[in-house]
Amino acid sequence: MQKDLAVALIMNANKVKYESLWNKLENDLLVGTDLYPKTIGDATRLLTNWKVITAPNNRQNPGNNQDRRPGAPNVNFVGTPLNGLR
Repeated sequence: MQKDLAVALIMNANKVKYESLWNKLENDLLVGTDLYPKTIGDATRLLTNWKVITAPNNRQNPGNNQDRRPGAPNVNFVGTPLNGLR
């Protein structure tokens, strides 16, 4: 019963923050490793200490400030050449 409550606590946690945890636990279980918490204390500890995985920053080149979305405004900063013009 403790394990059922622990899993319920994990699965009802904030989706935005813990979706990567859910995916990790599920994927580990699929390959034969059961890392789901066994007690409510373990589940609470896992949720408290879980580090949210963030997407890498796609703006690795700070000199490239072009927004490639259709209809996005063409923004340029003072001192930056516009389309190669000086």
